[in-house]
Amino acid sequence: MGLRERKKLATRNRLVDAALRRFAENGYDATTVEEIAADAQVSVTTFFRYFRSKDEILFIDADSATPDFCAALTARPADEPDLEAIRQVLRTFHVREDPHDDPQRRLRQHRVVAATPVLRGRYHEVSARWQHEVAAGLSQRQVASPDDRNVRLTAAIALAIVSFADDEWCAHEGALDWVTILDEAFESHAALAQSSLDP
Repeated sequence: MGLRERKKLATRNRLVDAALRRFAENGYDATTVEEIAADAQVSVTTFFRYFRSKDEILFIDADSATPDFCAALTARPADEPDLEAIRQVLRTFHVREDPHDDPQRRLRQHRVVAATPVLRGRYHEVSARWQHEVAAGLSQRQVASPDDRNVRLTAAIALAIVSFADDEWCAHEGALDWVTILDEAFESHAALAQSSLDP
């Protein structure tokens, strides 16, 4: 990473940290963009170079990762079960995460969203968009319509497992490895599905 990119990342992280401090102290609704920018020692104009809105601070990573995720999903081996393909892409993306990522920052983000009704609504919008995109990726693997019920159901199950893993990780204050939690959640789902088929 070059000097310019490092400076941009440092500014972005300062804005995120300033926002999370303000959200924790004053609440999301009462915090202004002007306050966040001042705390991060940048102008409001600079804030909007990095984020289109206050809520994007909490969701920009999820939005920006969608195209790469779906491309990786369609590139998985054709004979690999769909849920396993999703699981492997999730594991790969987690390993590839920004080395400067701060788990405590992600915990604070999760808490703000969980405590703020308008952000919970935004979270559901983001999840619905991810589910739609994952279904589109699965449809290419299966040569099926994204509106196919089984395709949509598989995407919904995968997103539910990811949400469960996130909640478990946060419930343990980030002390457990997220990939381990994810693997256990996928394995538990497989066991439950199998038990429902056993006589």
